[in-house]
Amino acid sequence: MGVRAIRASKLAFGDPYRVDPDFISLMGVGSGGYISLAYASIDNYSEVASPTKFQYSAAGTGIFGNSVNAGDPYVDTAVVGDWDGYGGEATIIGTHPVTGLPLVDQNQPGRNIPLYAGIPHNVNLVINLGGALGDSAWVAQGDAPMVSFHSRYDFFAPYYRGMVNVPIAGTFFPVVEVAGSHTAVKIANTFGNNSVLNASSLMDAYSVKARTNPHNIGNQENIYTFNMLPPNATMPFRINANPWDWWDANDPLTANETNPNIKAQSLLYIDTVMAFTMPRVANAMNAVGYSVGQDEPMTVSVTMSPNPTSGAAYIRVEGAKINQVVVMDILGRPIFESAVPAARKLNCLRTCGPEAPILFA
Repeated sequence: MGVRAIRASKLAFGDPYRVDPDFISLMGVGSGGYISLAYASIDNYSEVASPTKFQYSAAGTGIFGNSVNAGDPYVDTAVVGDWDGYGGEATIIGTHPVTGLPLVDQNQPGRNIPLYAGIPHNVNLVINLGGALGDSAWVAQGDAPMVSFHSRYDFFAPYYRGMVNVPIAGTFFPVVEVAGSHTAVKIANTFGNNSVLNASSLMDAYSVKARTNPHNIGNQENIYTFNMLPPNATMPFRINANPWDWWDANDPLTANETNPNIKAQSLLYIDTVMAFTMPRVANAMNAVGYSVGQDEPMTVSVTMSPNPTSGAAYIRVEGAKINQVVVMDILGRPIFESAVPAARKLNCLRTCGPEAPILFA
């Protein structure tokens, strides 16, 4: 529904978010990683109805209070609606006095509030940080491309194939076997779903390190592996499986966190995630008609300050001369262009040195 709502904002509400409905990506972290991979791959009922691990094993009461039989799938589109937002319409009996959200009659079968039904829900790319793919059979040719980040020794969500382990009252329970990030991306690569990312042409340090990681069997593209080991082999659950996180140590909800909780270190991991992701986003955007340039050679350094700014800014270039300034938005659309007069360049080179700033407003 969220993707449909974003598209509807442009169609019905004057584009308040300045989105391009033809290029939408999803990124999920932890539990969101499961959601993003599922979103990329589940697009028909048989994919959730067929795997026996997602079926009730005996007759009884289902997760929404309805009667079920052995073999019925957990996901019932007659209750929760389908991928286009139709079906399972809820019975609204009022509005919550605090949140203002609609109250659903729990005695009726429907749980779907069909907002923006029929608006396309497809995305161009998904990125997962942790999590896993519920079933490898979900992936089909033509599904959205996948880019993954995963800790090789993640105890809770497997890197290859394996069990999802869930902690309850200090004890861990194996829940369901899934396809980890490495397996999911390998399948997407094999089907050609990731060919639009053109990852084999990327020779930056992050891409090279990712494909040559010793745990990356087959040197798969589009997965970045973190190799942190558990601090104690007898407690594999005490592992930095989400190194991009930091938190307030005074918050009691963080008592079981396993990361070092060093903000500067976590920010470096986020930088790695962004450096690996953005060239692939650029290639995906170019594939649908944008013109997203590549990074400058390392011999050329470009800085701008202040950044961000709503007024004037300075651009400083080392190793090259500025002939023209073009500022683009995130979608690659020019929003400012200015040629640098030859006299201005010559004057700066004589009086300011080779690293002279160019001011633009």
